[in-house]
Amino acid sequence: MKNLAKSLLDNEEVSAIVNVKHRDIFSVLGIHKHPMTSGLIVRAFLPEALSVEVIDTKTDALVAELNQVDQAGLFEGKLGRKRNVFDIVYVFHTKMKPLLLTTHTVILRY
Repeated sequence: MKNLAKSLLDNEEVSAIVNVKHRDIFSVLGIHKHPMTSGLIVRAFLPEALSVEVIDTKTDALVAELNQVDQAGLFEGKLGRKRNVFDIVYVFHTKMKPLLLTTHTVILRY
């Protein structure tokens, strides 16, 4: 069994996500203000993934490698610095090959 990172979400919320019973999934998945720092946090639920990377599409720079926080495929990680508008791509790796998931335009206003 793989060592899992600790999620900032409580066990009940993690369970609701991985059992597809969460009432407001987009309130926790995707990019959000980090609850304890000035940065951002990103979460993805990708059941087939072994690892997940977040790429800035403008610079092609790796901005985060997400930690697996649940065996079912929940990943979470901190983005280094806060930005207001940027496009990201999630790249996740399975046993077969790396897969490009989707491109998201993220607009954050604080």
